Amino acid sequence: MQQLFPAEGETTPRLRFPEFREAGAWEVQTIDQLASKIAQGGTPKTSIPKYWNGDIPWITPAEMGEDAAHHYAETTHRTISREGFENSSTELLPVNSVIISSRAPIGYVTINKIEMATNQGCKGIVPKKNTYHEFFYFSLIVAKQRLNDLGAGAGFKEISTSTLKAFQISIPKHIEQQKIAHCLSSLDEVIGLESHKLDALKNLKKGLMQQLFPQ
Repeated sequence: MQQLFPAEGETTPRLRFPEFREAGAWEVQTIDQLASKIAQGGTPKTSIPKYWNGDIPWITPAEMGEDAAHHYAETTHRTISREGFENSSTELLPVNSVIISSRAPIGYVTINKIEMATNQGCKGIVPKKNTYHEFFYFSLIVAKQRLNDLGAGAGFKEISTSTLKAFQISIPKHIEQQKIAHCLSSLDEVIGLESHKLDALKNLKKGLMQQLFPQ
């Protein structure tokens, strides 16, 4: 990832697929230019039971990460009702939006595979047609430290919507975006499969130890 994306202050990556080596520099654009929408999150009042346990998935930064295990969000720990949705500031994100945590911490990223809402610690970025969502996902992971450096706040750092909109990333033509994203996504798939195997082996070991030693 460090080689497939330009270093800070540069517009050409160190490592490039052969068919794109003469394609020229990447274009520097703001997230506002690359997104059709940046949605806000929100939390319905927890003291009102009818706002919760509905049919709208609702994600928080605690369920997100920056590794292969958190590449996609297909379920959430909690759900909210339609009434809870309408009585909070959260917005419903279309499938393949890129969700980024904007505080506590800044820079966790995931792609939602079902429509969902978020709490106020997240912002949902809906990429434009010429911005491939998978490429955008990896771009934000690469930019995590830069995003953190822009965070402000006394108690804990937070990145505002206006700061996120003005944040710049380098981006190539759509076909090169796809090539890079497919390469990295395939590695995430392998990592995910190996992680499942590792978990299975750990459970097997635990089970064997319980049987091989006296109670």
